[in-house]
Amino acid sequence: MKGIIVSALVLMSAGAQAGFEDEFREAWRIHGDNYGASTATDSVSNFYIAGNKSGGGLFSTSDLTLTKYRADGNEIWTRTYGTPSNDYASSVATDGSGNIYLTGKTYGAFDGHVNTGEYDVFVSKFDAQGSRLWTQQFGTPGDDISRAIAT
Repeated sequence: MKGIIVSALVLMSAGAQAGFEDEFREAWRIHGDNYGASTATDSVSNFYIAGNKSGGGLFSTSDLTLTKYRADGNEIWTRTYGTPSNDYASSVATDGSGNIYLTGKTYGAFDGHVNTGEYDVFVSKFDAQGSRLWTQQFGTPGDDISRAIAT
């Protein structure tokens, strides 16, 4: 498989409290097409990148990825999950208790849910260690898309 370099650059605005620096850059050597869809920070300046991993995914042609980094740029953990169908992340957020929320769309069915049409919206909650606590899925017979999440 052809390896490519995917770079994620997280920039800090002048007023941000996250502690990021412009030179903060992390590169991965991975296979297939991969991209980051959203970033978030928590109350202790860890940061999260949510995205997708395509071509050689665990369950389908497109799976979800969520990676947690310390403020110094060192990776703490990465989680990859999905349904047997295509899944796409669109946004990630954190709350004051250290939980992480990921939203996006799926053509499949999470955790015993039934897909109601084409793409359905999902919201997943993770604890600070990256364990998925729950996923809710909902939709209509048509295409449903979630673009952002906030706590």
